[in-house]
Amino acid sequence: MARFVVIQPQSVSPCGACKALYGATCCEIKSPDPQFPMTYSEASRLSKRVHKSLTNAVVVRAITQDESEFWTGSPYARLVVGGKAIFLPVKNGACVYLGPSGCIVPEVKPHTCALFPFSRSSTGWTVGDLAQRAGFCLGQDVAGDDLNKALTEFGETVGHLESIQKRKIRDTKIHRAHMLALQRKR
Repeated sequence: MARFVVIQPQSVSPCGACKALYGATCCEIKSPDPQFPMTYSEASRLSKRVHKSLTNAVVVRAITQDESEFWTGSPYARLVVGGKAIFLPVKNGACVYLGPSGCIVPEVKPHTCALFPFSRSSTGWTVGDLAQRAGFCLGQDVAGDDLNKALTEFGETVGHLESIQKRKIRDTKIHRAHMLALQRKR
């Protein structure tokens, strides 16, 4: 019986290999709706980087009753204050900031993207639930349950992930304060 092995060149990231194998990455979510929430700080940095107003750089939309119930169990529930949420925009099923060679705004990537595919749990860093919900992740498949192997595959370090996590926590606090201030103005 023949056995097929995918050989991944060292210069190709797991995401680049996914693109080559599957024709898409997780940045191409094939959904017409925005999926990735952002904080106000993330959205502000992004809008400055792409030289657009905040409202033209991201999607700010009202959350319906059904969505707010869904978001209640989410770690991002705290981002929804006053019934509004900020998302990365999607066009034709892909993030609008996805270029032919990957992310076109890597220095201001939202925390969700910068941490992908890792997430922080009470027990430490793991391959995150976004990768697991996607149903496949080449990096996750290659690394299995070995965190060090996953970090190597994605060219990450725990120290870098920790710095992103700290910025995420700080930005979430700023976001809550900003959204509460907007809500008080109404």
